[in-house]
Amino acid sequence: MAGHPLGVKQLDGEPHRNYTGLMKTPYVPHIFGEEVAQKLRRRRGWLSAGVASSIPWPSSDVCVQYAGDEYFLLGTQRDGKSSSPGIIIAYDDHRGGADAAIAKVYRFTSVLSWFAGGYVDVSGYIHGSHPAVYGGRTVYSSMGIAGEKSFSCNHMPVIEDDNVRKALAFWREGKRLDEVHDGYAFRTHTTKAARLTHARGQSELYDRLGEGQAAC
Repeated sequence: MAGHPLGVKQLDGEPHRNYTGLMKTPYVPHIFGEEVAQKLRRRRGWLSAGVASSIPWPSSDVCVQYAGDEYFLLGTQRDGKSSSPGIIIAYDDHRGGADAAIAKVYRFTSVLSWFAGGYVDVSGYIHGSHPAVYGGRTVYSSMGIAGEKSFSCNHMPVIEDDNVRKALAFWREGKRLDEVHDGYAFRTHTTKAARLTHARGQSELYDRLGEGQAAC
Protein backbone atom coordinates (compact mmCIF):
# COMPACT_ATOMS: atom_id res chain seq x y z
CA MET A 1 0.00 0.00 0.00
CA ALA A 2 1.49 3.31 -1.09
CA GLY A 3 2.02 6.15 1.37
CA HIS A 4 0.30 9.51 1.05
CA PRO A 5 0.95 12.90 2.68
CA LEU A 6 -1.02 13.77 5.82
CA GLY A 7 -1.89 10.15 6.47
CA VAL A 8 -4.18 9.21 3.60
CA LYS A 9 -4.47 5.47 3.14
CA GLN A 10 -5.92 4.06 -0.05
CA LEU A 11 -8.57 1.46 0.74
CA ASP A 12 -10.39 -0.01 -2.27
CA GLY A 13 -9.54 3.09 -4.27
CA GLU A 14 -11.03 5.53 -1.75
CA PRO A 15 -8.94 7.80 0.50
CA HIS A 16 -9.08 6.94 4.20
CA ARG A 17 -8.00 9.87 6.34
CA ASN A 18 -6.00 9.32 9.49
CA TYR A 19 -5.47 12.88 10.72
CA THR A 20 -8.18 13.18 13.42
CA GLY A 21 -6.92 15.47 16.14
CA LEU A 22 -4.14 16.94 13.99
CA MET A 23 -6.26 19.73 12.47
CA LYS A 24 -9.78 20.99 12.08
CA THR A 25 -11.92 18.82 9.82
CA PRO A 26 -15.25 20.65 9.87
CA TYR A 27 -18.50 20.00 8.09
CA VAL A 28 -18.23 21.81 4.74
CA PRO A 29 -21.62 23.01 3.41
CA HIS A 30 -22.20 22.58 -0.33
CA ILE A 31 -24.82 24.63 -2.18
CA PHE A 32 -26.22 23.58 -5.56
CA GLY A 33 -28.72 24.84 -8.10
CA GLU A 34 -30.36 28.23 -8.44
CA GLU A 35 -29.12 29.43 -5.05
CA VAL A 36 -25.56 29.43 -6.44
CA ALA A 37 -26.58 31.74 -9.28
CA GLN A 38 -28.42 34.00 -6.84
CA LYS A 39 -25.32 34.34 -4.67
CA LEU A 40 -23.22 35.33 -7.67
CA ARG A 41 -25.73 38.03 -8.62
CA ARG A 42 -25.99 39.59 -5.16
CA ARG A 43 -22.71 41.47 -5.08
CA ARG A 44 -19.98 43.05 -7.19
CA GLY A 45 -16.29 42.22 -7.06
CA TRP A 46 -15.23 38.72 -8.16
CA LEU A 47 -12.00 36.92 -9.01
CA SER A 48 -12.40 34.13 -11.57
CA ALA A 49 -9.63 31.52 -11.85
CA GLY A 50 -9.31 28.85 -14.51
CA VAL A 51 -8.14 25.40 -13.41
CA ALA A 52 -6.72 22.19 -14.81
CA SER A 53 -7.50 19.16 -12.71
CA SER A 54 -7.15 15.41 -12.38
CA ILE A 55 -9.91 15.04 -9.79
CA PRO A 56 -13.61 14.50 -10.59
CA TRP A 57 -15.02 18.00 -11.16
CA PRO A 58 -18.69 18.97 -10.75
CA SER A 59 -20.71 19.13 -13.94
CA SER A 60 -22.81 22.01 -12.55
CA ASP A 61 -21.78 25.01 -10.43
CA VAL A 62 -21.42 24.40 -6.70
CA CYS A 63 -20.67 26.77 -3.84
CA VAL A 64 -18.35 25.36 -1.18
CA GLN A 65 -18.33 27.19 2.18
CA TYR A 66 -14.84 26.54 3.52
CA ALA A 67 -12.74 28.23 6.22
CA GLY A 68 -14.91 31.35 6.33
CA ASP A 69 -15.09 31.93 2.57
CA GLU A 70 -17.32 30.83 -0.28
CA TYR A 71 -15.63 29.16 -3.25
CA PHE A 72 -17.74 28.79 -6.37
CA LEU A 73 -16.61 25.82 -8.45
CA LEU A 74 -17.71 26.36 -12.05
CA GLY A 75 -19.08 23.20 -13.62
CA THR A 76 -17.93 21.57 -16.83
CA GLN A 77 -21.35 21.96 -18.47
CA ARG A 78 -23.11 25.25 -19.20
CA ASP A 79 -26.27 25.69 -21.24
CA GLY A 80 -25.91 22.17 -22.59
CA LYS A 81 -22.32 22.71 -23.80
CA SER A 82 -18.88 21.95 -22.44
CA SER A 83 -17.42 24.75 -20.33
CA SER A 84 -14.04 25.45 -18.78
CA PRO A 85 -13.81 24.48 -15.10
CA GLY A 86 -12.89 27.23 -12.68
CA ILE A 87 -13.11 28.68 -9.20
CA ILE A 88 -14.64 32.05 -8.33
CA ILE A 89 -14.24 33.93 -5.06
CA ALA A 90 -15.39 37.38 -3.95
CA TYR A 91 -12.78 40.05 -3.34
CA ASP A 92 -12.77 43.39 -1.55
CA ASP A 93 -10.36 46.21 -2.44
CA HIS A 94 -10.33 47.23 1.23
CA ARG A 95 -9.26 43.73 2.35
CA GLY A 96 -6.32 42.95 0.13
CA GLY A 97 -8.17 43.01 -3.18
CA ALA A 98 -7.38 40.51 -5.93
CA ASP A 99 -4.00 39.56 -4.41
CA ALA A 100 -5.62 38.34 -1.21
CA ALA A 101 -8.33 36.53 -3.17
CA ILE A 102 -5.96 34.60 -5.47
CA ALA A 103 -3.83 33.65 -2.45
CA LYS A 104 -6.94 32.05 -0.93
CA VAL A 105 -7.63 30.20 -4.18
CA TYR A 106 -4.08 28.82 -4.25
CA ARG A 107 -4.39 27.64 -0.64
CA PHE A 108 -7.79 26.10 -1.36
CA THR A 109 -6.54 24.23 -4.43
CA SER A 110 -3.50 22.92 -2.53
CA VAL A 111 -5.69 21.38 0.17
CA LEU A 112 -8.29 20.15 -2.33
CA SER A 113 -5.53 18.54 -4.44
CA TRP A 114 -4.26 16.54 -1.50
CA PHE A 115 -7.72 15.80 -0.10
CA ALA A 116 -8.93 14.36 -3.42
CA GLY A 117 -5.65 12.60 -4.20
CA GLY A 118 -4.84 14.50 -7.41
CA TYR A 119 -4.01 17.99 -8.53
CA VAL A 120 -5.97 21.20 -9.11
CA ASP A 121 -3.79 23.73 -10.91
CA VAL A 122 -4.64 27.41 -11.36
CA SER A 123 -3.98 28.21 -15.03
CA GLY A 124 -4.75 31.93 -14.78
CA TYR A 125 -7.25 34.42 -13.42
CA ILE A 126 -9.12 37.64 -14.07
CA HIS A 127 -11.06 39.94 -11.75
CA GLY A 128 -13.77 42.52 -12.12
CA SER A 129 -17.23 43.53 -11.03
CA HIS A 130 -18.95 40.40 -12.40
CA PRO A 131 -18.08 36.68 -12.23
CA ALA A 132 -16.81 35.13 -15.46
CA VAL A 133 -15.58 31.89 -16.98
CA TYR A 134 -11.82 32.19 -17.35
CA GLY A 135 -10.65 31.06 -20.78
CA GLY A 136 -6.89 31.22 -20.37
CA ARG A 137 -4.21 29.05 -21.89
CA THR A 138 -5.16 25.49 -22.71
CA VAL A 139 -3.83 23.07 -20.12
CA TYR A 140 -4.31 19.33 -20.37
CA SER A 141 -6.80 18.10 -17.81
CA SER A 142 -7.52 14.45 -17.06
CA MET A 143 -10.48 15.09 -14.76
CA GLY A 144 -13.45 12.84 -14.50
CA ILE A 145 -16.88 14.40 -14.22
CA ALA A 146 -18.79 14.27 -10.95
CA GLY A 147 -22.56 14.16 -11.11
CA GLU A 148 -24.67 17.28 -10.71
CA LYS A 149 -24.81 17.00 -6.92
CA SER A 150 -22.25 14.29 -6.20
CA PHE A 151 -19.17 16.50 -5.74
CA SER A 152 -18.12 16.68 -2.10
CA CYS A 153 -15.12 17.88 -0.11
CA ASN A 154 -16.88 17.54 3.23
CA HIS A 155 -14.54 17.43 6.25
CA MET A 156 -11.66 18.76 4.16
CA PRO A 157 -9.15 19.97 6.78
CA VAL A 158 -8.59 23.64 7.51
CA ILE A 159 -4.83 24.28 7.34
CA GLU A 160 -3.71 27.18 9.53
CA ASP A 161 0.02 26.45 9.84
CA ASP A 162 2.04 28.33 7.20
CA ASN A 163 4.68 25.62 7.00
CA VAL A 164 2.08 22.95 6.30
CA ARG A 165 0.54 25.23 3.66
CA LYS A 166 3.93 25.58 1.97
CA ALA A 167 4.50 21.83 2.08
CA LEU A 168 1.10 21.22 0.51
CA ALA A 169 1.92 23.76 -2.21
CA PHE A 170 5.13 21.86 -3.04
CA TRP A 171 3.20 18.59 -3.07
CA ARG A 172 0.55 20.02 -5.42
CA GLU A 173 3.16 21.55 -7.72
CA GLY A 174 5.00 18.24 -7.96
CA LYS A 175 1.75 16.48 -8.87
CA ARG A 176 1.04 19.13 -11.51
CA LEU A 177 4.47 18.89 -13.14
CA ASP A 178 4.27 15.12 -13.13
CA GLU A 179 0.73 14.81 -14.49
CA VAL A 180 -0.31 17.92 -16.44
CA HIS A 181 0.50 17.29 -20.10
CA ASP A 182 1.61 20.77 -21.05
CA GLY A 183 4.07 21.19 -23.90
CA TYR A 184 6.98 21.16 -21.48
CA ALA A 185 5.75 18.27 -19.36
CA PHE A 186 7.39 15.62 -21.54
CA ARG A 187 10.89 16.90 -20.94
CA THR A 188 13.10 14.69 -18.80
CA HIS A 189 14.31 17.54 -16.57
CA THR A 190 10.70 18.52 -15.84
CA THR A 191 9.88 14.97 -14.76
CA LYS A 192 12.88 15.00 -12.43
CA ALA A 193 11.84 18.38 -11.05
CA ALA A 194 8.34 17.05 -10.45
CA ARG A 195 9.63 14.13 -8.44
CA LEU A 196 11.94 16.35 -6.41
CA THR A 197 9.22 18.93 -5.77
CA HIS A 198 6.67 16.27 -4.80
CA ALA A 199 9.23 14.56 -2.55
CA ARG A 200 10.11 17.86 -0.87
CA GLY A 201 6.47 18.57 -0.11
CA GLN A 202 5.88 15.03 1.13
CA SER A 203 8.97 15.15 3.34
CA GLU A 204 7.96 18.49 4.86
CA LEU A 205 4.45 17.19 5.53
CA TYR A 206 5.91 14.22 7.38
CA ASP A 207 8.09 16.56 9.44
CA ARG A 208 5.21 18.89 10.33
CA LEU A 209 2.52 16.31 11.09
CA GLY A 210 4.54 13.40 12.38
CA GLU A 211 5.74 10.42 10.36
CA GLY A 212 3.70 8.06 12.51
CA GLN A 213 0.50 9.76 11.37
CA ALA A 214 1.62 10.24 7.78
CA ALA A 215 2.88 6.77 7.03
CA CYS A 216 0.78 3.91 5.72
